[in-house]
Amino acid sequence: MTIPYPGGAVRAVATPVDDWRYDHFGGAAIAWADLGPDHARQRQITALTCGLTAALIASFGLMTYLLTAQLLPARIRAVERQEDILAGVAHDLRAPIAALCALAETARDHPDQRTELLDRTVRLSRRMGDIVEDLLSRARLTAGIEEMETQPLRLDQIVLDLIEEIDSDAAIFTSTTAPTVVNGAPTLLCRAIRNLLDNAVRHGHLPDEPARVHVTVAGGRVIMADRGPGLVDSDRDSIFEAFHSNAGSTGLGLPIARWVAHAHGGTLDVHSADGGGAIFEFALPTPAREL
Repeated sequence: MTIPYPGGAVRAVATPVDDWRYDHFGGAAIAWADLGPDHARQRQITALTCGLTAALIASFGLMTYLLTAQLLPARIRAVERQEDILAGVAHDLRAPIAALCALAETARDHPDQRTELLDRTVRLSRRMGDIVEDLLSRARLTAGIEEMETQPLRLDQIVLDLIEEIDSDAAIFTSTTAPTVVNGAPTLLCRAIRNLLDNAVRHGHLPDEPARVHVTVAGGRVIMADRGPGLVDSDRDSIFEAFHSNAGSTGLGLPIARWVAHAHGGTLDVHSADGGGAIFEFALPTPAREL
């Protein structure tokens, strides 16, 4: 038991002692110890435990604050960016959807115009498909949920194959190519080159004329020179911004093409030609050994 006294407290232990001669209680053995040092150590341990607990709580709070201060703005910017993308795509889809409804209603009411209206419907459907593809590509690239798997590719063959897919009535393409090998992701490179070709078809022509584009492929570079109205200085950077478009396109094609170039360690630049028109240069690093 603990016995308090004015100077502190002692712990005492009493053990009965029997008188063996008479077989009855004969006395008690008592031992005691001063508890002052134990109480002091206990107070030290309690203070140390409380101090360490407070330090851990403060450290955890500080780390949480620092991580939140660093990550939250990035997350907010990412959410705002996604909202901008969705808003822009919704804006671009609204017009072709309304046009498709109008074409369907006209075809229903005027059967003699259905052939012409069907061709326009197909073109609008392809445009909507391009918008959706650009949205998905932009979202994957922005979110970083896809890792590029590169392999050696013949860049000249990719370009020539994509040119073959373009309607010859929409543009006149000429080409000068040399065997060119690059390390790249096939899907992304095809998407970037297709976006550049589509851009040339839309913008690389004068009024009431088909687009005339010369494509050069050599040394890891794809150079597209058109004979359109060209660019003003203020457009050279803005055309690579998402949703910058003045000709009914999605406004995502060129930004995605430049991102693909950068993701492969390359570049995408645009220049004005001396005789009019624009020159797009899509450049990628080439491996040391070609196929």
